[in-house]
Amino acid sequence: MNTASQKVKENEKSKQELDRSKEYATIKKVYINTGIKFKWKPLKDYCKLSKLKMGEVFDQNYGIVKSYPLKAWKDVYNIDVSEF
Repeated sequence: MNTASQKVKENEKSKQELDRSKEYATIKKVYINTGIKFKWKPLKDYCKLSKLKMGEVFDQNYGIVKSYPLKAWKDVYNIDVSEF
């Protein structure tokens, strides 16, 4: 049986894995790899409209941030995050 602290650890591990994923990327991850600052709002709107699942990852500066799927990055900004 999982304790609350074990569940938190598993959730954090899952979030960290999502940030390393080739299928999802945060605004920060794309900025680090491209040097270009992108706005999050068009990605969020696209995901909601397309019913795409957004992930959440831990960021040391901001706490929990959204991670957007490859399809959103490709369709909104023509960025292939699988290359990072």
